Amino acid sequence: MFPGYTPTPLQALAWAGLPMNDADRLVLIESDTGSGKTEAALSWFARLYAAGEVDGLYFALPTRVAARELYERVRTAVERGWPDAGTRPGPVLLAAPGYVKIDGERPLLPDPESHLWEDDEAARRAERQWASSHPKRFLAAPVAVGTIDQALLSVLAIKHSLLRSVCLDRHLLVVDEVHASDPYMSELLHAVLSGHLRRGGRAMLLSATLGEASGCRFFGRPMAPLSEAIERDYPCAQTHGGVISVPSVGEPKRVEVRMTDGLDDASLVQPITEALRQGARILVVCNTVARANAMLRAVEASGAVAADALFSVGGVVCPH
Repeated sequence: MFPGYTPTPLQALAWAGLPMNDADRLVLIESDTGSGKTEAALSWFARLYAAGEVDGLYFALPTRVAARELYERVRTAVERGWPDAGTRPGPVLLAAPGYVKIDGERPLLPDPESHLWEDDEAARRAERQWASSHPKRFLAAPVAVGTIDQALLSVLAIKHSLLRSVCLDRHLLVVDEVHASDPYMSELLHAVLSGHLRRGGRAMLLSATLGEASGCRFFGRPMAPLSEAIERDYPCAQTHGGVISVPSVGEPKRVEVRMTDGLDDASLVQPITEALRQGARILVVCNTVARANAMLRAVEASGAVAADALFSVGGVVCPH
């Protein structure tokens, strides 16, 4: 599906190693950023589509920005995977209000003089654009990349929720960055997945940092003790049948967490300056604009950090 590239172990597993049976309709992929989870999901879709297990794909992301960034990768992969346009699942829709595209192009406004029953190019184009004409129709597209809310709306008591739900039934639902869901979204996603799987649908969840408390709910199993969760293989693929270990690729990453007793930003100046002297790249995340400004002023006032080490725009030091 990706000529000229050697698949990563994760992608190879999705292409040939994942069990394709009724008991394993839900797959959870846990792997670090850059390990090829997106292409693994597309490989899994290609397998399922070729086997007649699904009729389409909805790739759900947390934000419209993320959907826009991923759209071209999905569209290109579909074109490469199915060179013959006559057999290709499509069109490929960017299902993000305000940024809608069909096969890489902005949809045209309908021609009031055209008639769908006429056998001409304008009529065929209008038919291909039907799913893009309103958000309630987005999930009717054979392949779509959009935001998770479009899927979550299928379980709320609102107009057209049944239309969204029915359109999802024969799609592979891929939820990327599933760890980003807050408690409210998690409850809705659990309801979406429960109904989708119960009706015979298939789903794949992608995450680099999904906690055990969330993961166990998706598979309806008891939460594993902390020691067992820590020892579980990573990267891995989980199904109802168990955990499938995946070899790691690339350089190992080391993460160290240090807890502090308070929220005094000024106390961070010393470790920041020390890390800079050792050649570190540093990102300080503050949860309010006021704290970000105060933190930057404290670093500047310390006199220990050179101005060219700080983020700047047009030569002016500023918060990001």
